[in-house]
Amino acid sequence: MALSESDVPRIQHILAVALKRGSSIHQIINTLKDAIAGTYHPRGYSGDDLDIAMLAYRLGGRQLLYAFSRRLGLPSLRTLQTHHTFTSISPTIGSITTEQFDANIKTLILIPSQSTVVPRRGHSLMMDEIALEERASHHRASNSVIGLCHAHSHLVDPTLHTYDSALHIAEKLTEGLIHLGKEMSVLAVGSFGDDVIFPILAAPTCKCENAEMMISIFTLAIDRWRETGAEEHLGPIFSVATDGDSMWRAAGHSMFLKTNLPTTSRLYGTLSHMQGLNLATGDYEITLDFDLKHILKRWCTLLRTRKGMKLSNGHSITSAVLAHYLAWLPHMDESSVTKLLNPDDPQDVPRAVELMQAIIALSKFNIDTITGDVGMCADMSSIKSLGTILESLLLPFIDVTLSLQQQVTYLSRYAHLTFTFFRLYRSAFMPHVLYYDSQTMVKNVCFCIAKQQKLD
Repeated sequence: MALSESDVPRIQHILAVALKRGSSIHQIINTLKDAIAGTYHPRGYSGDDLDIAMLAYRLGGRQLLYAFSRRLGLPSLRTLQTHHTFTSISPTIGSITTEQFDANIKTLILIPSQSTVVPRRGHSLMMDEIALEERASHHRASNSVIGLCHAHSHLVDPTLHTYDSALHIAEKLTEGLIHLGKEMSVLAVGSFGDDVIFPILAAPTCKCENAEMMISIFTLAIDRWRETGAEEHLGPIFSVATDGDSMWRAAGHSMFLKTNLPTTSRLYGTLSHMQGLNLATGDYEITLDFDLKHILKRWCTLLRTRKGMKLSNGHSITSAVLAHYLAWLPHMDESSVTKLLNPDDPQDVPRAVELMQAIIALSKFNIDTITGDVGMCADMSSIKSLGTILESLLLPFIDVTLSLQQQVTYLSRYAHLTFTFFRLYRSAFMPHVLYYDSQTMVKNVCFCIAKQQKLD
């Protein structure tokens, strides 16, 4: 009766502990009574408890975690800090400075790696934006206001010297001279061969930056990586990757395709023999890269359009054509085809991969070209070309059994096939930016492999 009227936190864990100890029925009942009365709290937490507590902390902060800890018996913040490694990044207060980069590189990357032997390997600078609540906050450590966009915050002093300092910032916000950050621009360093990513910049943005400002940020980040000794200790920056944002693309194109690889470069002997490879790079032979997931999503957006794309002999493959033939697959019906071509979430990467795999499977269908009608033969010919292109792009990233040579062969085939069709049909085959981004990604793979080989 008491259990039906009371909500005992972590009752499953209480019973598990009691049974593990070999407690009798009477001991278990007494333990439950103590738990109902609030005088008994089981020690230890399961992995699920820690995961739920971490989720609560990430979504709602300290206050939500405290409430869950008191009411539901979840781990406290101190317990989480014992079981997990927390990354504390210095936020951008005011304009972006060298001191911010230096502090984050040293605190998050260099100091933790001093006690271990780390092999030198290539790294990638990755830029993206995350959602941000538009509000100003007080940063206790510096007694400053954070949350102001980095592009215009130089117009005010973010430090709260007096009450008038806060009023002055509020006036500038009202006048529109400075802004609250709409999103957070995050610049992180990822190491090739390691899944760990270290943020080195977190700057609120009002989305008014231009390519020149992004060039200065990229340049500053690369320079600080070298000047802090990170390149000497851990390895150089091989590439700079973005998600395909037009402003970042313009900045990256200006920075990382400005000079051809010199014949004196250690990479030239390897890369110059790859027919058709663009050898333009930036300073320190850094190349531009684009995120694979965004490329896959944009490919599937193209596949789902009514206009479609021109392929073999100028024959177009549209979403309606794909819907008709995908139903041929043994595991497909009308409902599953509709979910692939008209998903609830167009940004669903697993669903995008599933669509590409279905088209690849369809392209391997054997049809009778003698008895089949002309339209079907033309459709299947184009679908076979499309399947080969998609297979060449997708397989190197999802098939772990492929050797490095096989992966590069597939990507090279993708580059040559898309070049051929794009030269024939231009934007009727695929959008210019998708062609540019995917070709740049393939090029970067070739460069990074050659760089790591020389580094080894």
